Amino acid sequence: MRDIVEHLEVGAEIAYDEMLQPDGRLKCWCGKLFDPNEEGGTVSPNPYAMPICGDCFEKRLIQIYKEE
Repeated sequence: MRDIVEHLEVGAEIAYDEMLQPDGRLKCWCGKLFDPNEEGGTVSPNPYAMPICGDCFEKRLIQIYKEE
């Protein structure tokens, strides 16, 4: 039986593989293709959080700062 960390790792690997495109870019949940080396990032301290495109990243940061 797997422990919780193994479940999180497997889930993150599956999610990343689904995002990964043949040219090395990632497909954000919004549908935009982006190069994670050029834009975007993660907005969660969770080590298994998936990266998001620059547009979604910026929108989420604005939301976070408004909540503070």
